[in-house]
Amino acid sequence: MDKKILIFGNFPFNLDNEFIDTNHLALYFSRKGDRVDFITSPAYFVDILVPFLNRVKARMKNYLYSGIPITENLTQYTPLVPLPLRDIFPLNTAFNARLFRDGFRLSRFAREDYDVCFVSQGFMLLWADLVRSKVFVYRYNDLLEGFGSHPPILGEWEERFIKSRCNLVLAVNERLKKHLLTKYPDVRNIKVLPNGVDIEAFRNAQPDRELMSIRKKKVVFCGSIDFWVDVNLMYQLASSLKDIVLVIVGPARISIKKLLVLPNVIYLGSKNFREIPGILKACDVGIIPFVKNKLTEYVERPLKYYEYIAAGLPVVATGLCETDNRNEYVKNLRDREMFIEMVKRVKVYDLDERERIKSAVDNNDWSNIFRTMESYIEELGLL
Repeated sequence: MDKKILIFGNFPFNLDNEFIDTNHLALYFSRKGDRVDFITSPAYFVDILVPFLNRVKARMKNYLYSGIPITENLTQYTPLVPLPLRDIFPLNTAFNARLFRDGFRLSRFAREDYDVCFVSQGFMLLWADLVRSKVFVYRYNDLLEGFGSHPPILGEWEERFIKSRCNLVLAVNERLKKHLLTKYPDVRNIKVLPNGVDIEAFRNAQPDRELMSIRKKKVVFCGSIDFWVDVNLMYQLASSLKDIVLVIVGPARISIKKLLVLPNVIYLGSKNFREIPGILKACDVGIIPFVKNKLTEYVERPLKYYEYIAAGLPVVATGLCETDNRNEYVKNLRDREMFIEMVKRVKVYDLDERERIKSAVDNNDWSNIFRTMESYIEELGLL
Protein backbone atom coordinates (compact mmCIF):
# COMPACT_ATOMS: atom_id res chain seq x y z
CA MET A 1 0.00 0.00 0.00
CA ASP A 2 1.31 3.45 -0.95
CA LYS A 3 2.33 5.59 1.98
CA LYS A 4 1.47 9.21 2.74
CA ILE A 5 4.66 11.11 3.45
CA LEU A 6 5.10 14.60 4.87
CA ILE A 7 8.54 16.20 4.45
CA PHE A 8 9.63 19.52 5.90
CA GLY A 9 12.35 20.88 3.60
CA ASN A 10 14.06 24.26 3.58
CA PHE A 11 14.52 24.70 -0.15
CA PRO A 12 11.71 24.69 -2.73
CA PHE A 13 11.98 22.74 -5.97
CA ASN A 14 10.90 25.48 -8.35
CA LEU A 15 13.55 28.11 -7.56
CA ASP A 16 17.27 28.42 -8.24
CA ASN A 17 18.58 27.47 -4.82
CA GLU A 18 20.23 24.69 -2.90
CA PHE A 19 19.04 21.13 -3.42
CA ILE A 20 19.62 19.10 -0.28
CA ASP A 21 18.80 15.74 1.27
CA THR A 22 15.13 16.53 1.91
CA ASN A 23 14.61 17.37 -1.77
CA HIS A 24 16.20 14.09 -2.83
CA LEU A 25 14.17 12.25 -0.20
CA ALA A 26 10.92 13.66 -1.56
CA LEU A 27 11.82 12.56 -5.11
CA TYR A 28 12.84 9.11 -3.85
CA PHE A 29 9.47 8.39 -2.25
CA SER A 30 7.45 9.94 -5.06
CA ARG A 31 9.21 7.71 -7.61
CA LYS A 32 8.27 4.69 -5.50
CA GLY A 33 4.62 5.65 -5.83
CA ASP A 34 4.13 7.18 -2.37
CA ARG A 35 2.18 10.43 -2.04
CA VAL A 36 4.47 13.17 -0.80
CA ASP A 37 3.57 16.58 0.62
CA PHE A 38 6.65 18.81 0.71
CA ILE A 39 6.55 21.85 3.02
CA THR A 40 8.97 24.69 2.27
CA SER A 41 10.11 27.59 4.41
CA PRO A 42 7.19 29.98 4.92
CA ALA A 43 6.21 33.31 3.50
CA TYR A 44 5.63 36.07 6.06
CA PHE A 45 2.99 38.77 6.46
CA VAL A 46 5.81 41.31 6.76
CA ASP A 47 7.01 40.40 3.26
CA ILE A 48 4.53 42.90 1.84
CA LEU A 49 6.69 45.67 3.33
CA VAL A 50 9.70 44.76 1.17
CA PRO A 51 8.16 43.35 -2.02
CA PHE A 52 11.05 44.64 -4.16
CA LEU A 53 13.47 41.96 -2.90
CA ASN A 54 13.69 38.99 -5.25
CA ARG A 55 13.82 36.39 -2.46
CA VAL A 56 10.70 37.95 -0.90
CA LYS A 57 8.82 37.94 -4.19
CA ALA A 58 9.74 34.29 -4.66
CA ARG A 59 8.43 33.36 -1.20
CA MET A 60 5.14 35.20 -1.70
CA LYS A 61 4.65 33.72 -5.15
CA ASN A 62 5.18 30.22 -3.77
CA TYR A 63 2.58 30.94 -1.08
CA LEU A 64 0.03 32.41 -3.47
CA TYR A 65 0.39 29.44 -5.81
CA SER A 66 0.85 26.91 -3.01
CA GLY A 67 0.08 23.38 -4.14
CA ILE A 68 2.68 23.32 -6.92
CA PRO A 69 2.97 19.86 -8.53
CA ILE A 70 6.59 18.74 -8.80
CA THR A 71 5.98 15.19 -9.98
CA GLU A 72 2.85 13.08 -10.29
CA ASN A 73 2.98 12.15 -6.59
CA LEU A 74 4.90 15.10 -5.16
CA THR A 75 3.32 18.45 -4.32
CA GLN A 76 5.01 21.50 -2.81
CA TYR A 77 3.35 23.81 -0.31
CA THR A 78 4.45 27.10 1.24
CA PRO A 79 2.75 28.13 4.50
CA LEU A 80 2.10 31.71 5.59
CA VAL A 81 3.03 32.88 9.10
CA PRO A 82 3.03 36.36 10.71
CA LEU A 83 6.73 36.88 11.51
CA PRO A 84 10.03 34.99 11.19
CA LEU A 85 11.78 33.42 14.17
CA ARG A 86 15.14 35.04 14.88
CA ASP A 87 17.46 35.56 17.82
CA ILE A 88 16.45 39.21 18.27
CA PHE A 89 13.64 40.76 20.28
CA PRO A 90 10.65 40.43 19.72
CA LEU A 91 11.21 37.66 17.14
CA ASN A 92 12.81 35.42 19.79
CA THR A 93 9.89 35.48 22.24
CA ALA A 94 7.59 32.61 23.18
CA PHE A 95 4.70 34.75 21.95
CA ASN A 96 6.15 34.97 18.44
CA ALA A 97 6.88 31.24 18.48
CA ARG A 98 3.24 30.62 19.33
CA LEU A 99 2.13 32.87 16.47
CA PHE A 100 4.53 31.08 14.12
CA ARG A 101 3.15 27.71 15.22
CA ASP A 102 -0.51 28.73 15.07
CA GLY A 103 -0.08 29.91 11.51
CA PHE A 104 0.63 26.29 10.57
CA ARG A 105 -2.11 24.96 12.86
CA LEU A 106 -4.68 26.40 10.44
CA SER A 107 -3.30 24.44 7.48
CA ARG A 108 -4.74 21.13 6.33
CA PHE A 109 -1.44 19.40 7.15
CA ALA A 110 -2.26 19.67 10.84
CA ARG A 111 -5.47 17.73 10.22
CA GLU A 112 -4.33 14.96 7.87
CA ASP A 113 -2.98 11.56 8.89
CA TYR A 114 0.46 10.56 7.58
CA ASP A 115 2.46 7.36 7.65
CA VAL A 116 5.84 9.08 7.98
CA CYS A 117 6.83 12.66 8.77
CA PHE A 118 10.41 13.78 8.12
CA VAL A 119 11.64 16.85 9.99
CA SER A 120 14.82 18.83 9.52
CA GLN A 121 16.26 21.24 12.05
CA GLY A 122 15.09 24.69 12.95
CA PHE A 123 11.71 26.35 13.14
CA MET A 124 9.89 23.45 11.47
CA LEU A 125 10.16 21.61 14.79
CA LEU A 126 7.31 23.85 15.95
CA TRP A 127 5.16 22.71 13.05
CA ALA A 128 6.01 19.03 13.39
CA ASP A 129 4.50 19.04 16.86
CA LEU A 130 1.09 19.64 15.24
CA VAL A 131 1.35 16.83 12.67
CA ARG A 132 -0.47 13.51 13.03
CA SER A 133 1.83 10.74 11.82
CA LYS A 134 2.55 7.11 12.69
CA VAL A 135 6.32 7.68 12.47
CA PHE A 136 8.48 10.77 13.00
CA VAL A 137 12.05 10.91 11.68
CA TYR A 138 14.37 13.77 12.63
CA ARG A 139 17.26 14.53 10.27
CA TYR A 140 20.13 16.08 12.24
CA ASN A 141 22.50 17.64 9.69
CA ASP A 142 24.18 20.30 11.81
CA LEU A 143 24.62 21.43 15.38
CA LEU A 144 21.43 23.37 16.11
CA GLU A 145 23.23 25.66 18.57
CA GLY A 146 25.75 26.52 15.84
CA PHE A 147 23.26 28.78 14.08
CA GLY A 148 23.47 32.14 15.78
CA SER A 149 20.20 33.32 14.26
CA HIS A 150 18.21 30.49 15.91
CA PRO A 151 16.51 31.63 19.12
CA PRO A 152 17.17 29.46 22.22
CA ILE A 153 13.51 28.47 22.28
CA LEU A 154 14.17 26.16 19.33
CA GLY A 155 16.51 24.12 21.51
CA GLU A 156 13.63 23.56 23.93
CA TRP A 157 11.38 22.40 21.10
CA GLU A 158 14.09 20.10 19.77
CA GLU A 159 14.44 18.42 23.17
CA ARG A 160 10.68 18.05 23.51
CA PHE A 161 10.37 16.62 20.00
CA ILE A 162 13.21 14.10 20.36
CA LYS A 163 12.05 12.89 23.77
CA SER A 164 8.30 12.73 23.19
CA ARG A 165 7.48 12.34 19.49
CA CYS A 166 10.52 11.30 17.47
CA ASN A 167 10.86 7.61 16.59
CA LEU A 168 14.22 7.85 14.82
CA VAL A 169 17.02 10.44 14.80
CA LEU A 170 19.39 10.37 11.83
CA ALA A 171 22.67 12.17 12.50
CA VAL A 172 24.78 12.94 9.45
CA ASN A 173 28.02 11.72 11.08
CA GLU A 174 29.40 9.97 14.18
CA ARG A 175 30.50 13.21 15.78
CA LEU A 176 26.96 14.58 15.76
CA LYS A 177 25.62 11.25 16.99
CA LYS A 178 27.97 11.36 19.99
CA HIS A 179 26.89 14.95 20.66
CA LEU A 180 23.23 13.90 20.68
CA LEU A 181 23.90 10.90 22.93
CA THR A 182 25.67 13.18 25.39
CA LYS A 183 22.89 15.73 25.24
CA TYR A 184 20.06 13.16 25.42
CA PRO A 185 21.53 10.10 27.20
CA ASP A 186 18.13 8.42 27.55
CA VAL A 187 17.46 8.46 23.79
CA ARG A 188 18.48 5.22 22.09
CA ASN A 189 17.02 5.57 18.60
CA ILE A 190 19.92 7.57 17.10
CA LYS A 191 21.54 6.27 13.91
CA VAL A 192 24.14 7.66 11.50
CA LEU A 193 22.98 8.40 7.95
CA PRO A 194 25.58 10.27 5.86
CA ASN A 195 24.94 12.64 3.01
CA GLY A 196 24.79 11.38 -0.55
CA VAL A 197 24.74 12.46 -4.16
CA ASP A 198 22.68 11.88 -7.30
CA ILE A 199 25.18 9.69 -9.17
CA GLU A 200 23.04 9.41 -12.31
CA ALA A 201 22.69 13.20 -12.63
CA PHE A 202 26.48 13.59 -12.56
CA ARG A 203 27.11 10.62 -14.83
CA ASN A 204 24.78 11.98 -17.52
CA ALA A 205 25.76 15.65 -17.32
CA GLN A 206 27.91 17.29 -19.97
CA PRO A 207 30.53 19.84 -18.85
CA ASP A 208 29.39 23.45 -19.19
CA ARG A 209 30.67 24.65 -22.57
CA GLU A 210 31.35 28.24 -21.59
CA LEU A 211 33.45 27.23 -18.58
CA MET A 212 35.23 24.57 -20.62
CA SER A 213 36.38 27.27 -23.03
CA ILE A 214 38.45 28.84 -20.22
CA ARG A 215 41.91 27.29 -20.47
CA LYS A 216 43.09 28.26 -17.01
CA LYS A 217 42.86 26.05 -13.93
CA LYS A 218 39.31 26.45 -12.61
CA VAL A 219 38.73 26.29 -8.85
CA VAL A 220 35.07 26.08 -7.84
CA PHE A 221 33.08 26.77 -4.69
CA CYS A 222 29.47 25.57 -4.85
CA GLY A 223 26.93 26.22 -2.09
CA SER A 224 25.43 28.89 0.11
CA ILE A 225 27.83 31.66 1.10
CA ASP A 226 27.00 32.29 4.73
CA PHE A 227 28.75 32.89 8.06
CA TRP A 228 30.46 29.49 7.92
CA VAL A 229 32.25 30.31 4.63
CA ASP A 230 35.61 32.08 4.78
CA VAL A 231 35.13 34.81 2.18
CA ASN A 232 38.42 36.43 3.18
CA LEU A 233 40.24 33.19 2.43
CA MET A 234 38.62 32.97 -1.01
CA TYR A 235 39.71 36.56 -1.64
CA GLN A 236 43.26 35.76 -0.56
CA LEU A 237 43.22 32.64 -2.76
CA ALA A 238 42.13 34.50 -5.90
CA SER A 239 44.46 37.42 -5.16
CA SER A 240 47.49 35.20 -4.59
CA LEU A 241 46.97 32.74 -7.45
CA LYS A 242 46.34 35.01 -10.41
CA ASP A 243 46.77 32.16 -12.89
CA ILE A 244 43.61 30.40 -11.66
CA VAL A 245 39.94 31.23 -12.17
CA LEU A 246 37.73 31.06 -9.08
CA VAL A 247 34.18 30.03 -10.00
CA ILE A 248 31.54 30.66 -7.32
CA VAL A 249 28.07 29.12 -7.51
CA GLY A 250 25.30 29.69 -4.99
CA PRO A 251 23.31 32.31 -3.11
CA ALA A 252 25.34 34.92 -1.21
CA ARG A 253 23.79 35.64 2.19
CA ILE A 254 26.80 37.66 3.32
CA SER A 255 28.72 40.29 1.37
CA ILE A 256 31.08 39.05 -1.34
CA LYS A 257 31.68 42.46 -2.96
CA LYS A 258 35.44 42.25 -2.42
CA LEU A 259 35.52 39.02 -4.45
CA LEU A 260 33.54 40.43 -7.36
CA VAL A 261 36.13 43.12 -8.15
CA LEU A 262 38.84 40.54 -8.81
CA PRO A 263 39.39 39.84 -12.53
CA ASN A 264 39.84 36.09 -12.04
CA VAL A 265 36.57 35.55 -10.13
CA ILE A 266 33.39 34.40 -11.87
CA TYR A 267 30.20 34.57 -9.79
CA LEU A 268 27.37 32.56 -11.36
CA GLY A 269 24.85 33.20 -8.55
CA SER A 270 22.12 30.71 -7.70
CA LYS A 271 21.59 27.97 -10.25
CA ASN A 272 18.97 25.31 -10.79
CA PHE A 273 20.17 22.00 -9.36
CA ARG A 274 20.06 20.42 -12.83
CA GLU A 275 22.83 22.80 -13.95
CA ILE A 276 25.21 22.06 -11.07
CA PRO A 277 26.72 18.76 -12.35
CA GLY A 278 27.68 20.33 -15.68
CA ILE A 279 29.25 23.36 -13.98
CA LEU A 280 31.30 21.21 -11.60
CA LYS A 281 32.44 18.83 -14.35
CA ALA A 282 33.83 21.83 -16.27
CA CYS A 283 36.08 22.76 -13.32
CA ASP A 284 39.33 21.27 -12.00
CA VAL A 285 39.35 21.62 -8.19
CA GLY A 286 36.54 21.84 -5.64
CA ILE A 287 37.12 23.89 -2.50
CA ILE A 288 35.47 23.94 0.95
CA PRO A 289 36.85 27.08 2.68
CA PHE A 290 35.06 26.99 6.03
CA VAL A 291 35.82 29.08 9.08
CA LYS A 292 36.41 27.19 12.31
CA ASN A 293 33.45 27.82 14.60
CA LYS A 294 30.88 26.01 16.72
CA LEU A 295 28.93 24.90 13.65
CA THR A 296 31.78 23.61 11.46
CA GLU A 297 33.31 21.81 14.42
CA TYR A 298 30.71 19.13 13.67
CA VAL A 299 30.85 19.29 9.85
CA GLU A 300 32.70 16.36 8.34
CA ARG A 301 31.48 15.74 4.80
CA PRO A 302 28.98 18.36 3.58
CA LEU A 303 26.91 17.83 0.46
CA LYS A 304 29.40 19.69 -1.72
CA TYR A 305 32.07 17.14 -0.77
CA TYR A 306 30.09 14.36 -2.46
CA GLU A 307 29.15 16.55 -5.43
CA TYR A 308 32.76 17.54 -6.09
CA ILE A 309 33.88 13.90 -5.95
CA ALA A 310 31.00 12.78 -8.19
CA ALA A 311 32.19 15.37 -10.74
CA GLY A 312 35.69 13.88 -10.61
CA LEU A 313 37.26 16.81 -8.75
CA PRO A 314 39.99 16.67 -6.13
CA VAL A 315 38.90 18.56 -3.01
CA VAL A 316 40.84 21.07 -0.91
CA ALA A 317 39.16 22.02 2.37
CA THR A 318 39.79 23.82 5.61
CA GLY A 319 37.66 24.15 8.73
CA LEU A 320 36.16 20.65 8.57
CA CYS A 321 36.40 18.27 11.49
CA GLU A 322 38.72 15.33 10.95
CA THR A 323 37.48 11.88 9.94
CA ASP A 324 39.10 8.46 10.09
CA ASN A 325 37.68 7.65 6.67
CA ARG A 326 40.28 9.33 4.46
CA ASN A 327 40.30 9.89 0.69
CA GLU A 328 43.62 10.48 -1.08
CA TYR A 329 41.98 13.08 -3.33
CA VAL A 330 40.68 15.15 -0.40
CA LYS A 331 42.98 17.43 1.60
CA ASN A 332 41.63 19.08 4.77
CA LEU A 333 44.21 21.68 5.78
CA ARG A 334 44.59 23.41 9.13
CA ASP A 335 45.60 26.93 8.13
CA ARG A 336 45.08 29.46 5.34
CA GLU A 337 48.59 29.36 3.88
CA MET A 338 48.56 25.57 3.58
CA PHE A 339 45.10 25.74 1.97
CA ILE A 340 46.24 28.17 -0.72
CA GLU A 341 49.46 26.26 -1.32
CA MET A 342 47.55 23.00 -1.78
CA VAL A 343 45.13 24.59 -4.27
CA LYS A 344 48.19 25.79 -6.19
CA ARG A 345 49.90 22.38 -6.10
CA VAL A 346 46.99 20.06 -6.86
CA LYS A 347 47.20 19.09 -10.49
CA VAL A 348 44.56 19.13 -13.19
CA TYR A 349 43.65 15.47 -13.64
CA ASP A 350 42.94 13.76 -16.94
CA LEU A 351 39.69 11.91 -17.68
CA ASP A 352 40.98 8.53 -16.50
CA GLU A 353 42.07 9.92 -13.15
CA ARG A 354 38.79 11.76 -12.75
CA GLU A 355 36.97 8.46 -13.22
CA ARG A 356 39.01 7.02 -10.36
CA ILE A 357 38.05 10.01 -8.20
CA LYS A 358 34.36 9.45 -8.96
CA SER A 359 34.50 5.82 -7.89
CA ALA A 360 34.95 6.91 -4.25
CA VAL A 361 31.25 7.86 -4.04
CA ASP A 362 29.75 5.03 -6.12
CA ASN A 363 28.02 3.66 -3.01
CA ASN A 364 26.80 7.07 -1.85
CA ASP A 365 23.95 7.46 -4.29
CA TRP A 366 20.89 8.86 -2.53
CA SER A 367 18.89 5.73 -3.35
CA ASN A 368 21.37 3.64 -1.33
CA ILE A 369 21.32 6.15 1.52
CA PHE A 370 17.53 6.13 1.71
CA ARG A 371 17.28 2.36 1.50
CA THR A 372 19.53 2.25 4.56
CA MET A 373 17.18 4.69 6.26
CA GLU A 374 14.19 2.49 5.44
CA SER A 375 16.00 -0.51 6.90
CA TYR A 376 16.44 1.43 10.16
CA ILE A 377 12.70 2.13 10.23
CA GLU A 378 11.91 -1.54 9.58
CA GLU A 379 14.38 -2.76 12.22
CA LEU A 380 12.63 -0.61 14.80
CA GLY A 381 9.28 -2.09 13.76
CA LEU A 382 7.87 1.35 13.07
CA LEU A 383 5.99 0.43 9.86
